[in-house]
Amino acid sequence: MVQKYKIAPQMREYDNLGFQWLPGVMFFQKPHQQHKVVSTDKYGFRHSTQKNGQLLDYDQFIEIGKQSPTGIILGGSGTFGVGATHNQYTVPSVLNRITDITWFNFGGRAFNSTQETLLLLLHRPQRIRHLVVYGGINNLVLSCLVGKTSSIYNCIFPQKRFEEGMENMPEKGWKPALKMLTTALYERFFPPSPPIMSQPNSQQYQEVLQVLDRDLALLTSYCQSIGCQLHFALHPMPNWIDKPFTENEKVMLDLGRQNMAHIQTYIEEKGEDYRKSVATLCQKHQIPLIDFNNRPEFTTEESVFLDSNHLTDLGYQRCAEIMKQEWNW
Repeated sequence: MVQKYKIAPQMREYDNLGFQWLPGVMFFQKPHQQHKVVSTDKYGFRHSTQKNGQLLDYDQFIEIGKQSPTGIILGGSGTFGVGATHNQYTVPSVLNRITDITWFNFGGRAFNSTQETLLLLLHRPQRIRHLVVYGGINNLVLSCLVGKTSSIYNCIFPQKRFEEGMENMPEKGWKPALKMLTTALYERFFPPSPPIMSQPNSQQYQEVLQVLDRDLALLTSYCQSIGCQLHFALHPMPNWIDKPFTENEKVMLDLGRQNMAHIQTYIEEKGEDYRKSVATLCQKHQIPLIDFNNRPEFTTEESVFLDSNHLTDLGYQRCAEIMKQEWNW
């Protein structure tokens, strides 16, 4: 942690931001967070910054949509902008500066495609002209992280914690309390060995693609119903890009591999197949696709990756600039 915060001190705020538990999407960012690097509105959405530099919350965004073109960036922690040193360096905020469209951040940290879709459908914005799904990685990552998938319900980040909490509801009385205390003391002095993590099998891999297919179908139908253009941007991954990494990138990537080696190995192995699968699904639903892993802007000698899953300010800026160029905004 010391080395991580020395290279990226802004990560302290992201690590301490916390979550709120919500029906439907399970969890989301805490509302009303006001920090130097990151802030959220009353719903838990990260503030975007407008062209004039002022913060934009969701209610203001909806009002702007009544008068001028607006767009939403939907996704996980990449959309949220984990790693950016300020709200103004997230993809939606950069797009606000370089386009004439007002963009808003619908990012949910650690969200899968189903949670992203539910978040949009629960809020039901009606006047947006553009919707960009930016990410596409978390279905693959979470399938390896939690070790369980579903072709209907997908898999969620704190799945093991949720299941254990629901299955081990504390009983009343002194005997259950004593048992809990004894167990806690035993595990403190004799911590259990970490579980051996196995990579998802072929069926689990197909299930995460099936839910992505279903979620893209739902988003397509929603956009058609309100006259909105849907786009997909596949997040750049250092495992899939041949670039000369800077010293900071190397250190942060090594830290990630130490903590989640089996996940990094799996992501690297599935990279080519997964990218092809995403391209096939986008073609099936007639969704314009940008795969940032094909772009020379990310093979630069500059520092564009913060860690194995997130970007630097420059990396997020590159994503926004490519979107503007490729989709003529």
